[in-house]
Amino acid sequence: MDDRHPDSIADPVTDTDTVANPVTDPVPPPSDSVLDALRSFLASALPGTALGIHDDYFEQGNANSLFALELVTFVEREFSVVVEVEDLDLDNFRTLARTAGFVRAKRAVPPSGPGRADGPADVSADSSTHDSTHG
Repeated sequence: MDDRHPDSIADPVTDTDTVANPVTDPVPPPSDSVLDALRSFLASALPGTALGIHDDYFEQGNANSLFALELVTFVEREFSVVVEVEDLDLDNFRTLARTAGFVRAKRAVPPSGPGRADGPADVSADSSTHDSTHG
C-alpha cells in the first residue's frame, strides 16, 4: 500500500517542479538561461505573483493584453528571435514552460523567406541557371 499523501505527488504549479505535463506543455529543464530570464521578467512584470512553470497567468487573471505585448517584446529582445504574426497565438505564451519552448523552437529554426539576408538561399534556381558561362 502506498502511504504517501496525494499532495506529496509533484505539483505542476510550483517553481521547483521537475515533472512537466507532457500533454499540454513542452518539457523545459527545471532551470536554464531561457527559463531564468523569463522568470526574472515575470517577477518584474507581475510583482508579488508566485508562478510555476505551468501556471497560466492569463487564465488566473494575472495578465492582460498589455502584458502579452510586453512579453512578446521581451522575448524578441532578450532572445534575439522574431515573433511573426503567425506566432501570435496565446498558447505560445500562456505559461513559462510554453514560452520557453517557443523560444527554443524559434532558435532551432533558421529564419527564411524572401528578403531575409540571414535565411537560407534558394539554391534550386541558382544551381541550375548560373554557371561560369553565364557571367
